[in-house]
Amino acid sequence: MNVKVTVDLKGWSSVVDGLRRISGKDYKDIVDAETSEMLMQASNRKSTKMADKTDLVSREMPVNQYFLGYLGNKQGYTVKAGKAGISKTTTYYLHHKLPNRVWNYILSRTKDETQEGFGNIGLNKGQFLLMHQMLKLPSPTKSFHTQAQRFVQLRSSRIKGRVSASKHGVGKDYYNEFRSNLGQSIRFGGSARSLKAVMRARLKKFKKAIEKGTFREIKKRTRAYPLIFGR
Repeated sequence: MNVKVTVDLKGWSSVVDGLRRISGKDYKDIVDAETSEMLMQASNRKSTKMADKTDLVSREMPVNQYFLGYLGNKQGYTVKAGKAGISKTTTYYLHHKLPNRVWNYILSRTKDETQEGFGNIGLNKGQFLLMHQMLKLPSPTKSFHTQAQRFVQLRSSRIKGRVSASKHGVGKDYYNEFRSNLGQSIRFGGSARSLKAVMRARLKKFKKAIEKGTFREIKKRTRAYPLIFGR
């Protein structure tokens, strides 16, 4: 299943324009700074943590089978006709004793899925860091989570071609574009939702500052924008 989510928040262009006027910096600097901060925050959010090992094993492994110390509890498995020497598609209840050829087939199929899941630990966090690196953005105020760094270092080749990032336009039309075509990003935390939540929070923070007074007073409240106004 392909899932397409576009993150587009009303009012965000006014934030970029306002920060440009306050700081006197170019649109490119503002957009790059904000993109850097948002990718870091989205990566580090609770909702984008790595897949939970116990949950992953329990969903993928047959009941009472161990994998890397975790016990599976998958209750049933449907074997299609022509597989494992059976002639009719059958759903097997895994608590029952099964023919060896059927059991071995089920075990091999589920174990492969589970191993791939473990190989993707950190994927949902790591894809944000990978986008950050592709765009060559300034370093954010906080480091990306260790799991994100480890994924990019050891496993980023697994998602090559499925994550993209690029820069477009000049002046006021400048923007960063990044895409993820990973089903795991939906399964392990909803990356687009996390990114949108971060954007909403930063938009709300800026609006509150505007409501409180002049640009001069806003500068006193710019701790949320250290990459723009200095750390």
